[in-house]
Amino acid sequence: MSTQPVTNQELMDRAKAIHERIRGWRRTIHRYPELTFTEHRTAGLVAATLTDLGVDHETEVAKTGV
Repeated sequence: MSTQPVTNQELMDRAKAIHERIRGWRRTIHRYPELTFTEHRTAGLVAATLTDLGVDHETEVAKTGV
C-alpha cells in the first residue's frame, strides 16, 4: 500500500483545525497547577482525551501517570 506524503499546506490546515482544542488543554492545565505526583486533574484530562480519541491507555501508572 502506497501513501502520499502530506504537503506543508495540508499539515498547516490540520494544525489550524485543532489549534483551539490544544490551546484549551494548555489553558486548563495552567489554570490548575499541580505538584509532582498530585497531577490528578491533569491525568484525568489526558485520560479523557485519549478515550475520546479511541486510544487505549492505562491510568494510575506510578500514581498519577497515564
